[in-house]
Amino acid sequence: MYVKLNLFIRRGLNSKHSLALYEVLKDYQNIGRIRMEIDNFRKLVGVEAEQYKIFTMLKKRIIDTAIQEINEKTDLKVVYDLENEGRKITAIVFRVSGTAPYEVVQKNNEEILHKLNAMGIKDALAKELLEKHDEDYILANIRVVEEELKNGKEIRNIPAYLMKAFTVDFRHIETEFEKAQKGKKQEKLLEIKQAEEWEVKKSELAKQFEHQKMEAVADVLNKLSDEETAQMKAEFLAELN
Repeated sequence: MYVKLNLFIRRGLNSKHSLALYEVLKDYQNIGRIRMEIDNFRKLVGVEAEQYKIFTMLKKRIIDTAIQEINEKTDLKVVYDLENEGRKITAIVFRVSGTAPYEVVQKNNEEILHKLNAMGIKDALAKELLEKHDEDYILANIRVVEEELKNGKEIRNIPAYLMKAFTVDFRHIETEFEKAQKGKKQEKLLEIKQAEEWEVKKSELAKQFEHQKMEAVADVLNKLSDEETAQMKAEFLAELN
């Protein structure tokens, strides 16, 4: 669980479920196989009990999406099989193998080169940039320029403007006020999430209590003799009258 993840891989994984599954599978890379009960899988990747109760939806939205992302963007190659008891899927068996980190870096660099080429930066200069700056720095500045173009800013010489971005760094630097505001916003979101989780938990506990109460009543009634049942019924009807 405490694998030191490559930052570039972390940035590439868009889904928190993909990242959580990657962390687990990375630990089992040398073993090559890991079996997970469905309930354990849900807990490990952060899927709540009330989410995706129908397995086909869990498979489509979580399992397949995570596996596709991991295979496309990380140094692991993963396939899986499903185990079932009757018609119920009970477990997932993952088979894990690794790819050379060089291949992953090469693939990521090719994607960056493609982006730079699309914005008018020639191959030779693009390769120089990759040697001089890390991938996060390059991509972040590309995003700044792309956002400005999207918002209607007129840039006459896009390649020159982009090169200026790499020189002076156009990335936004957060002020202390912005950091404080973001912290407050995150705290508020956490409070809302905790409140929602508590409401779900309360509802579930109420259902469990009602179920257990009915079971307890039924158990008592089943243990009564016919005479005791008749007497209780008579007392009940008398009280109603």
